[in-house]
Amino acid sequence: MSADIRFPEEFTPYGAYLFNRYPNRGFTCTNIDYSVFNWKSKEWLYLEEKRHQGVPSETQIQQFELLDTLARATPSQWAYRGFFIVQFEHDKPDDGLIWVDGIETTEQELDDLLLFKNHVMLATKEPGVMFNAHHRFGKEQEDAMATLKASKP
Repeated sequence: MSADIRFPEEFTPYGAYLFNRYPNRGFTCTNIDYSVFNWKSKEWLYLEEKRHQGVPSETQIQQFELLDTLARATPSQWAYRGFFIVQFEHDKPDDGLIWVDGIETTEQELDDLLLFKNHVMLATKEPGVMFNAHHRFGKEQEDAMATLKASKP
């Protein structure tokens, strides 16, 4: 292994190891921030957290959409409720704005989602889609998504 290892700031040491271990072999790797389970109601969801209005990479979106599609298609005694991208203006819910799948959300609405009480958000979640065209983005999200789409071959 080369001493000139790439170590993007957002990676853990093991994440950087994986990132650099298999270059140019079609290997991609991403982590999922949270799998949220309610063992009483037997409901669960995936949640990806992005701080400072970050957006998922194209690779993350593709992998998350695949996982969402597979989770919806797999029979289970547990009710799968979707894969949500939560963005914070700064670091956490109480220090700025919050977006869930690009839609500005209150801290209470986020709490209700995590407690499986936000029935509107749960019921309108489209399968296999992380960012829909109808979602409202702030200027930073629009710019980041435009850059992401422009960089696609």
